[in-house]
Amino acid sequence: MRHRTPFGAILLLGSALLAGCAVFKDENYFSPTPQQQVLVVKTWRGFEELVQFQPGEGVKMSLIVFDQPTRSSLRIILSIPAGKVVQFKSAEIVATPIADGKDLVARVETFKGNYIFNGQGSFRNLGSAEELEGSSYEYKKAFGEIAVVDRYFETDVPFAVRLPDQFRLAVPSFALSGRTVTLPVVEFKRKTGSAYQGSPP
Repeated sequence: MRHRTPFGAILLLGSALLAGCAVFKDENYFSPTPQQQVLVVKTWRGFEELVQFQPGEGVKMSLIVFDQPTRSSLRIILSIPAGKVVQFKSAEIVATPIADGKDLVARVETFKGNYIFNGQGSFRNLGSAEELEGSSYEYKKAFGEIAVVDRYFETDVPFAVRLPDQFRLAVPSFALSGRTVTLPVVEFKRKTGSAYQGSPP
């Protein structure tokens, strides 16, 4: 029977550690500042970069700003339950540099919504001024439990340039069940951290 030498065990351990380190890489990201009505959570990359709002009536909204070498982009995700409708009053996203500089404006073109019929899902593109109508779907989890998932809408909004190190971001107001919802302006700051490079869960 062949026995591993201590040297072989050390090589094996070193290889495992190197493999573990290889899945992380230093990257720039935009970190939002938590405040009242603004919840900041970690993404699967390990950064505190996701903003969450809960404007009421079961509606949820998430924002994340991606930092790219030449231009930045904003992802908006909306989760809307059955019986609720969201309609934005404008398509303009405004980033205001905290240092000197002019407002940087990007426009929402479309929202992609997931629609499920008879257990089959499909995506539909809607214009930024259209009503985003919610829905709720049930599915069986393990051990026969029933879970409810609300319809979600998603859009990626590119800016023409790379956003500055610090800025304030304002998303447009929207109508929800006959009332106007205005979300707080969120401040972002560019940071550098070790990002997980694997696949999201």
